[in-house]
Amino acid sequence: MDAQDARYMAFPELSPYVKGDRYELLKDDHKYFIAKLRRTLDTAKVFSLCDAGCGNGEMIYQFKKVFPHWKFTGHDFTQEFIDAAKRYPGLAGVDFARKDLLDPVTGADRERFDVIFCSSVFQIFTSIEKPLTNLLDLCKTGGTLFVDGLFNPYDIEVRLQYCDNTQDKTRGQWRTDWNQHTQSSIRRFLDGKVRSVTFEEVVNELDIPKNEKAPINRWTFRDAAGKNMATNGTHLIMPRILMTVVK
Repeated sequence: MDAQDARYMAFPELSPYVKGDRYELLKDDHKYFIAKLRRTLDTAKVFSLCDAGCGNGEMIYQFKKVFPHWKFTGHDFTQEFIDAAKRYPGLAGVDFARKDLLDPVTGADRERFDVIFCSSVFQIFTSIEKPLTNLLDLCKTGGTLFVDGLFNPYDIEVRLQYCDNTQDKTRGQWRTDWNQHTQSSIRRFLDGKVRSVTFEEVVNELDIPKNEKAPINRWTFRDAAGKNMATNGTHLIMPRILMTVVK
């Protein structure tokens, strides 16, 4: 595959999201998101929440333990991840479905959820207009959308193509991921469409070691000031930024 044909590919056979041994691990970002929900919403109320790009439902599982009175739905493009979520007993009662964020929202799906979460997904898109529009269409008027990604505070857009030749399955396959969209371009796109949009850095103090067998995966290091920074085999520094949109 030529670099000009690069696209996002999941490779489920290499992904941990087809396994069932990760659900009890409460990740630092999950802690941060739970705290954010508590700061932002009256969590005693009953909300419907959709995790768009839910993978195997790990984050929904953690949310469900803390907010058992909420109604949860999970969407993901990769069928193998949806199948894994459906197999896990702790996610019983959650509605999982295969959906593509690039497909328009129509009919009964429109304005369905009080809360939309979309974590570690937007970086795979070279253009955010269509998926962001579709997420807004899934959100009720007055609802809240939480999206984390590599939202650059500097007015510099970055599109990344890479080829992971460390694995037989991925060798020679040009892919796109870890794209950076600027906060200013997102604000311009959302101007007049939503009530408010804010950005904040997701704090992660967990030290993640490098996986020498799969160096494309994320690991962390400490900068001169002791701040925990994330990178991977692309040598790209990847601060996670959470965008909160009130529709």
